[in-house]
Amino acid sequence: MKKYLLVCLIGFSAFAQSPIPTFYGYGSWPAYTVCTTPTPIDQTASGENITWNFDQLVELGLSESHTIDPLPAEVTTFPNTTLVNQTNTMVGGTSYLNNIYFSDTAGTVSVTGVSNPDVTLNFSTNNATLGAFPMAYGFSNSDAIAGTFAYSTYEGTFTGTAVTTVDAYGTLSMNISGIGPNTPIEVTRLKTVMTLSLNYILPNVGTIIQTTYSYYAANYPGYPIFRSTTNDISVPIASINDVTTTYESFQMALLNAPEASVPQISLAKNPVRNVLEIVGADTIEKIEIADLSGRIVSQTNSSESIDVSGLSSGVYVALIHMGQNTVSRKFIKITE
Repeated sequence: MKKYLLVCLIGFSAFAQSPIPTFYGYGSWPAYTVCTTPTPIDQTASGENITWNFDQLVELGLSESHTIDPLPAEVTTFPNTTLVNQTNTMVGGTSYLNNIYFSDTAGTVSVTGVSNPDVTLNFSTNNATLGAFPMAYGFSNSDAIAGTFAYSTYEGTFTGTAVTTVDAYGTLSMNISGIGPNTPIEVTRLKTVMTLSLNYILPNVGTIIQTTYSYYAANYPGYPIFRSTTNDISVPIASINDVTTTYESFQMALLNAPEASVPQISLAKNPVRNVLEIVGADTIEKIEIADLSGRIVSQTNSSESIDVSGLSSGVYVALIHMGQNTVSRKFIKITE
């Protein structure tokens, strides 16, 4: 099993005890640095006025995440889904896509499914209800979950629990951060623990325990500025006993306008070799090309196309500036 594919089964009161406004904001497109550390970070402390100092982060790769409407086929596969959070992670030159399907009904969020190239979890029997947003410090919710899983050549069912708590607030600083290295910022922490018992021919043939910590700051609503995910996977029948932890540190937001406001804008060719052409935009003031760390690698003014022939092969984001709106479109650059 690839170590980075399960990092997002699910995603995620500072001193002012700011509530967490939303699970994943629609249209938000944050970029993260995927990190590791020499030793695991101890995040067991909870409560008020905690000080977190993550000063040993080491860059491992990049990821970008955005929340969009589901396709009709996705709603059929994962019933009750109203939104999809897609995260593309690049580690060691390889890209991994992870989808979190969830429902958001009047602020109450329930996870309906998770999929990536290695595993699919479908909470069709009993969705994993996290609770109602906004969430304030002291919130706690436990929910029974059930559904089906597909992993490698194994398919079966699972039952378990999802426990969600807003368990701490305080200040967080990181040595790798787009906000500013080692800059303290007030945060509220959301903790979610999913415990799944897997059934394959026989009951309880293995378990998946995922613990996710997401740190939200009031000035960056809609997504966490740091998130940590630990997956403890044990399936003796398949000789699997694996514990991995992935850390993601916020770098920048790549989208500041809802996708719904400009739905016709698209790219003429994707993948593209030489010239990226924008279709459906009335007046373009500027086009910027960002890599998945959020770094601007090319730009042009007042044009409906941009030369990308000099870029290395990989995944990029086109930032299309039109007056008060900026629209993002992801594309793949290939070489001759």
